[in-house]
Amino acid sequence: QLRRVRSHAEARGIEFLATPFCVTTLREVVKLGVRRVKLGSGELTDGPLLRATGECCLPVVVSTGMACMGEVEEALGMIAAGAVGARVPRRSELLGYLGTREGRAVIQERVTLMHCSTAYPALPADVNLMAMENLGRAFGLPVGYSDHTAGCAISVAAVARGATVIEKHFTLDKALPGPDHAASLDVGEFGTLVGMVRQVETAMGDGIKLPSAEEEMNKLAARKVLVALQEVKKGTLFNPSNLGCRRAGSGVSAMHYWDVLGSASPRDLRVGEAVTR
Repeated sequence: QLRRVRSHAEARGIEFLATPFCVTTLREVVKLGVRRVKLGSGELTDGPLLRATGECCLPVVVSTGMACMGEVEEALGMIAAGAVGARVPRRSELLGYLGTREGRAVIQERVTLMHCSTAYPALPADVNLMAMENLGRAFGLPVGYSDHTAGCAISVAAVARGATVIEKHFTLDKALPGPDHAASLDVGEFGTLVGMVRQVETAMGDGIKLPSAEEEMNKLAARKVLVALQEVKKGTLFNPSNLGCRRAGSGVSAMHYWDVLGSASPRDLRVGEAVTR
């Protein structure tokens, strides 16, 4: 079955990925040529599987549902222990492996952490999406979100908050038995999610606060300038009765209102005409 899935994925241009639940299946999927390994939340405390994952020298996506920060740290230590060749990594030694230069480098190069609420379906109130960002800050690693809520909203929010990976379950029929189907997306919904995620990625930008090219074109139409509220003869002093702010195209910015008050008009102005200098 896995070989058939791999062949179908390759034919469709989709990366073949599998989630092993024990060391034996880990070795099987590695033989089948996966480019990365995904570990589910239930395996976060499976020491032998974590160590073997470190040994396989592949990128790994680690889901952290049901876990606290200390358990995540220990899991990373066990992966690091496997990567550096520790055959009998005792629990008391795990943070030491994570603290070595080699162990830390392995974790930095290979691991993505997935925030997750292990419930089917998960309630938005229980998601605690801010914890995803805290995971990234605490360990200096890329983060993602494994979404078991109904619909697309929380996944889209996660992308906006910095998720580099989104996991969402897929089903052909939400009425099928089992815990996952009700929280999964069908064909149409999954396409909608992908489209929304791509829109958010495009909208993120570079973080520099500058007007876009479209905004630059709209400045003349949208921003206010100083205009004559009455007919003003050349040499007449500007005052609150004859000077106002309107959308009128080019002219002196309304930010100069108090600079212009009390000065003499350089020319005759009609009602509504922009002030110039």
